[in-house]
Amino acid sequence: MSAAYELATRGFTFLRRSLAPARVMLLREAIDRMQAEDEARYGTAVLHGMGQLGALRNLCDFGVPFEELLTDSPIFPLLDALLGSDYVLHSYDGLVLLPRNGRFPWDFHTDLMPLRGVAFPAERTPGINCLYYLDEVTAANGATWIVPSSHRSLLMQPPPERLAARAIQAAGSPGDVLLFDSRLWHCAGNNTTTAPRRLIKALFCQPWLRPQMDYSRAVRAEVMDRLPIRVRHLLGVGVAPPATVEELRQSLAAGRVAQA
Repeated sequence: MSAAYELATRGFTFLRRSLAPARVMLLREAIDRMQAEDEARYGTAVLHGMGQLGALRNLCDFGVPFEELLTDSPIFPLLDALLGSDYVLHSYDGLVLLPRNGRFPWDFHTDLMPLRGVAFPAERTPGINCLYYLDEVTAANGATWIVPSSHRSLLMQPPPERLAARAIQAAGSPGDVLLFDSRLWHCAGNNTTTAPRRLIKALFCQPWLRPQMDYSRAVRAEVMDRLPIRVRHLLGVGVAPPATVEELRQSLAAGRVAQA
């Protein structure tokens, strides 16, 4: 079964051992630095109160290893096949599940909640989540619970207990990448160990969906300037609608905006 077919039918697939150990180590070290800086800047109590402790945002603006993950990754041929050529970055986060923390079974959700109940043709995928595993991810340290094929559901809010009964845990090793349809119902597990569980989440979506952040402004100019054109497009550069009549007319003349 191909990865594309598995993702389309079951809603998820794994790319095993996709990142080399040395690259995983660099990303893990960068996540640890970012976590320490985040806690020093905001304070653990404040972050905990906001529900943001361990949620590290805007990774592309925090170091070359994160930039390179948007430039060189084994996920892109699959994304190109399923999302087309114009998809953009919806969110790019580090997710650190700390010891004695977890969200199962009460926090089942999709990452495109506004699209709940909306039917799409089978060949159309609005978004794909990519979770890069930086640690050994097990049931004990909070492997994500996923509900196979639930991306096809049109229910607005399935009861958590029913989702939990049908869910499986997506365990994996450092360097693995879990890809799943962003409409798939899922939930972080519970970390019962004494060590954090670290991963990187990159969600890519169709250009008509609004990203979590305006990355075209959130990423510093000196970072943006060294990124390839394709990555700048992922970050939303040149994706915004025309802001002036002149820009609109130029866009219409170039055939990039359909006229009624």
